[in-house]
Amino acid sequence: MKTIRLLLASIFAVAALAIGGTAALAQTSTQSTTVTLSVPTSITLSGLAATYSQSLVAGSATSLFMGTAAAPLTVNTNDALGYHLTIAAGAANFVGSGTNVIPVGDDQVLFCTNPAGSGCGGAVLLSTTAQQIRNTSASGSDNFALLNSITIPATQAADTYTGSVSLVATAN
Repeated sequence: MKTIRLLLASIFAVAALAIGGTAALAQTSTQSTTVTLSVPTSITLSGLAATYSQSLVAGSATSLFMGTAAAPLTVNTNDALGYHLTIAAGAANFVGSGTNVIPVGDDQVLFCTNPAGSGCGGAVLLSTTAQQIRNTSASGSDNFALLNSITIPATQAADTYTGSVSLVATAN
């Protein structure tokens, strides 16, 4: 009987080691994957107010700023080639009541690198055809203003004239 007990004890001991040993010898499985991150070209134009207004004196030149030091126009892009900015009028004329009009071509637009109104250059005449007013060659952020210099004829009828102007910033 003692032999049977020793035999059973040996069997239990081997079984216990086998069960405990299985946990220690557990298999592992490893996989790898590739992570792809896409960052698309982006460009934003901000700061353009819904409306701008200015009192004009017939027979004189008047300046109207779009963007100021306190509220500049801004273009941001991550395009390594930069961006270009165009301006276009929505119609051939600023329109008053009846037949009163001011041709948009009377509005000379300058790009000002300083939103406080300095560093202005690259004048274009406003037109219904998009005119390029800025072209850059690197990614970045620009704060700027547009100076509209409008000469009003001395015979211009007293009225309130309105028209739309569109700015478009496009990645190069």
